[in-house]
Amino acid sequence: MKTLFFCPMWRMESSPYAEAVQRVKAAGYDGMEIAAEPGKRSEAVRVTRDNGLEVILMAFGSGKTFADHQRKFRDDLLDVASHKPLFINSHTGHDYFTFEQNTELIQTAAAVHEQTRIRILHETHRGRFSYSARYPELPAQDSRHATYGRLLPLG
Repeated sequence: MKTLFFCPMWRMESSPYAEAVQRVKAAGYDGMEIAAEPGKRSEAVRVTRDNGLEVILMAFGSGKTFADHQRKFRDDLLDVASHKPLFINSHTGHDYFTFEQNTELIQTAAAVHEQTRIRILHETHRGRFSYSARYPELPAQDSRHATYGRLLPLG
């Protein structure tokens, strides 16, 4: 199994994709993790792949109600998956959603995975379902930013 190293677009958001990709490639990374807006995803993926790098795309949800959030989350996952990233890094749910609501979002992600066959991993991040100690049934994590999923051979 080969280990790949990715650089996040984080803190380079003001740079054009072509410039950021060149910096990442010159630094020796295998790819980039990008949180691109829906209208910018095609460009981000094209520029990244044209430079021989792998791409991880990020997905989010938003909305004034849980139903709005869930719908936006599903739509975002489907749009991101249509670009065929290596996998999707999902900022799933919120720590203020109920356990049942966050479970619904995880099930939504699982359904999108089944439909698209693109792996969806849920990042541990402040404010998200897996960060806070609100849910004693979830294992405690000591990492601020970790993405969980199965490691699979890439070759």
